[in-house]
Amino acid sequence: MRARLWHIVIILAAMSHAQALKETVEYPNQDGFKSITFESEFFGYQSGINRDFTNYCRSFAEPVTFDLGLGKVQVAMADLDGDGLDDIAGYSAETGEVTWLSGKGDGTFGDKHTLQAQPKGRFVAGDFNGDKLAEIGVAKSDKLYISDKPETLKAPKGQMVAGDFDGDGLADICVYRDKGKITLFLRKKDGGFETKKTEWPGKDGWVTAADFNGDHYCDLAVYGSTQALGGFALRFGRGDGTFGPTKQELLIGDGREYHLETMFPWFVPDALPVAGQVDDDGSTDVGLYEQSTGKLLTRVQQGHPAYDYSVDLMKDGDKYRMWYGGRWRTVDKNGNPLPNHDGDHVLSAWSKDGRTWYRRIDAPEFPKGDEIGFKDWWTNNYLEPEVLKVNGIYHMFWQAEIDPGQRLDGGGLAARQADRIGISVSMDGVLWQRKTNRGVVINIPDPTVTNLDHEEAIYVPDDKDGKPWWLYTFHFIDGKASGHVRMRSADPSTFDWNTREPVAGMSQIGNQIGYADEAPGGRMFVRITFTGNKEGRTVPTLQLSRDGLNWFGGDKPMLASTMNNKNNKNVYFLGLSTIDGTGKIERLRDGRFHALYGATTCNGPGQPDIWFAEIGIGEVYFSFDKD
Repeated sequence: MRARLWHIVIILAAMSHAQALKETVEYPNQDGFKSITFESEFFGYQSGINRDFTNYCRSFAEPVTFDLGLGKVQVAMADLDGDGLDDIAGYSAETGEVTWLSGKGDGTFGDKHTLQAQPKGRFVAGDFNGDKLAEIGVAKSDKLYISDKPETLKAPKGQMVAGDFDGDGLADICVYRDKGKITLFLRKKDGGFETKKTEWPGKDGWVTAADFNGDHYCDLAVYGSTQALGGFALRFGRGDGTFGPTKQELLIGDGREYHLETMFPWFVPDALPVAGQVDDDGSTDVGLYEQSTGKLLTRVQQGHPAYDYSVDLMKDGDKYRMWYGGRWRTVDKNGNPLPNHDGDHVLSAWSKDGRTWYRRIDAPEFPKGDEIGFKDWWTNNYLEPEVLKVNGIYHMFWQAEIDPGQRLDGGGLAARQADRIGISVSMDGVLWQRKTNRGVVINIPDPTVTNLDHEEAIYVPDDKDGKPWWLYTFHFIDGKASGHVRMRSADPSTFDWNTREPVAGMSQIGNQIGYADEAPGGRMFVRITFTGNKEGRTVPTLQLSRDGLNWFGGDKPMLASTMNNKNNKNVYFLGLSTIDGTGKIERLRDGRFHALYGATTCNGPGQPDIWFAEIGIGEVYFSFDKD
């Protein structure tokens, strides 16, 4: 038998924390090919989901003062030099001069720059052309001058700020007037603006805009509001030109409204608000600029750890969808946690291109049972979503936590940890109907001491026995790890434990499986997992199988991974995008296979490291090299 060979090319982009790899791995004794070439790129440790904190903008660190020395100017924060860090700019309406200082990512600013005089008017800064560099904008009369180039913009009088309010990657304009009247000018890809009006009744003060909760939609904050004790009143953007909870959501009052608006009482006389990333942790911070002293006071956003993990990816038509596990914490109007409203939930996001992800912020996919007044086997924490879209219907498998002493799905009480696999169905992937009478696995012989962990599921339409639903699970019996098994079924809601088949070689738990139908020599199952590298990190890798039962590989290839050295240096609980989540991997016209992969990035898979987990996204192409 020939030794396994590999070739690796590494490209690093330090500022974006990105990594790209190319590796060819030889696989002896395979029909139709001798090796596989893998090309992968990782977009950053929090490129998929960045939720550093729960209950956004309720807690900030103590103020830090930095002397800008800009005098009486309008201020804005934006990335003017393209280094991924927000800079701060001051604009004098008297002289038209713009002075900006580059952000260092540690709360300080330096390298002062002065731009040539601009027209005299209302000042904004934002990326209006999508090149990842912020431009200077000044509105005067019926014109908006973007980097000195005039465009027609008939904006009413009022405060003006810039931000991406519709999530298309282009900065828009918001004009904020007395009593919360809002006019949005949404930037169009071919230039110009589309007008949309909304309101924020009863709010007064100075407005600033930024993405405070990391969902890629710009939010609004009003400073000096009497409703926030003179401090910040915030409403989070919905991506459709509206902000905060709707009247119906406020009327229902089920807790989700607290994730859509908040207040923070911080007031300094003679100060203008500003918002942006001060400390380079991915979350937006707030600042106040004292015009009389030229000093900037900044407060870094803090909060309760959010943790994001157990990634499940799907290519759903012309977009990607992600379901993942994460902390959901609901508080009352005073910021106090509501009873039972905390812990593991299923959350979701979507993306047009796999690089920019838009989170659902109003609610988890479904609440825990105890949050809506139930106590049963399915009412505790939810883990490990696995979503498959078959015949237009979304099926989500999930792991329900059952602690010792808690009721089991077949009756009786658990003597040990006895988690079960449940299922929910949906017509749109948003509104779910949960099956609660039992878990999907039946005929478990020792239910009080059997724990079913970290399921993985695929749909194989040509199953030889007419059982296309394949469910994998790791399991414990009486506290003893007993390995992976596979069960097949014609019905996704029912898998008979007596039909289980042992699985060999499957490494780690909580990952996702796909299959390459057009592989030389027949279908090749592909499973993403992780392995250790020579630097002591865990990095993504792929395992292979011809039958879905016997798995090999996993030490190679090593896919591109996180480069963060603080709280997110390793990967666990990974996902792999497949068509409709069924397992079928996308095949391109050039013969290569293509998928996104998602990684839970943290230093360790358990507490306390998991509390800092974020989700990074990568992309892999692979091709079979024939004999």
